[in-house]
Amino acid sequence: MLKDPHNTGARRNYAVSLFGAGDFRRALQQYKVYFKAVPEDAYMPIMADLSARRIGGREEKLLRDNIVRFAGNAWLHAGMRYLLGEITDDQLIAVAREGTVFDIIQHECEGWFWIAQVRLAAGDKSGGVLALRRCVSTGFTAFIEYEIAKVQLQRLEQE
Repeated sequence: MLKDPHNTGARRNYAVSLFGAGDFRRALQQYKVYFKAVPEDAYMPIMADLSARRIGGREEKLLRDNIVRFAGNAWLHAGMRYLLGEITDDQLIAVAREGTVFDIIQHECEGWFWIAQVRLAAGDKSGGVLALRRCVSTGFTAFIEYEIAKVQLQRLEQE
């Protein structure tokens, strides 16, 4: 399925499953391949940077090269700005709390997930666990961030 250039969904799902399994190096590779095929998916620069962070790297250039293209989506733009260090955790969550109740729940789930990954990559296990718990506490089960957060919490709490 991954060799079929038209089956971009399989590549995206593969990248997500690699991230969820903790294989951040391969997830990063897959996110970047997927983003080349589907450059309109603004989540991919975010997930690529989060993957890179978890293996001691960064994807700042990918974020900077795409932040202007996605400026029309306030939430994803805020996510990119957060990863570039232009806004704080509190400012990201403040943006998450704008919009409809549905938007707020979704964005808080994602926001806390992003914060968790940044903290875990920086070696802040307790801060990462707290942010993962906040992600899960949103109850927004429809997002991969929620499911990955649950798995990561189980792993971290067993250490």
